[in-house]
Amino acid sequence: MLKLEFNPSIIQLFEIKAWLKKEQDETDEGFYCSWYMVERFFDEEQLIIGLFENSPIAFMTYNLNGTVLIFDLMEVKPSHRKKGLGKIFVLESIEYFKSKKIKKVEVDSIYEGSREFCRKLGFVIDNDPTVSTSTNYKLIISQ
Repeated sequence: MLKLEFNPSIIQLFEIKAWLKKEQDETDEGFYCSWYMVERFFDEEQLIIGLFENSPIAFMTYNLNGTVLIFDLMEVKPSHRKKGLGKIFVLESIEYFKSKKIKKVEVDSIYEGSREFCRKLGFVIDNDPTVSTSTNYKLIISQ
């Protein structure tokens, strides 16, 4: 079972760093190149991790802007992908933020795989003229 942690420990943070470093070394992919951002979100208490058997297997950084929740970086550990855990992670995170009265969730994704993942979860392209990119996806939350 996946457990969400909204106040991860420094030890959990460095477990994520280790997997990201390994992923970059082995595949030249992942968010190790953006590690400084992950640390910044951790310091600002805007980092959620997913725990599976007490080990971090997913993380997501976010901003909460009034009633708009913006997911920035999100990754599932390579060894835990394609098992439905990413979907559970995102949907349970959204459920948590519903109690904070969010009305919209935004994701700006440059990777086609991430965009397809968002579409499968019900996100659609945000055609709001104030949105700066064509890769911004939105999900409207009904209360």
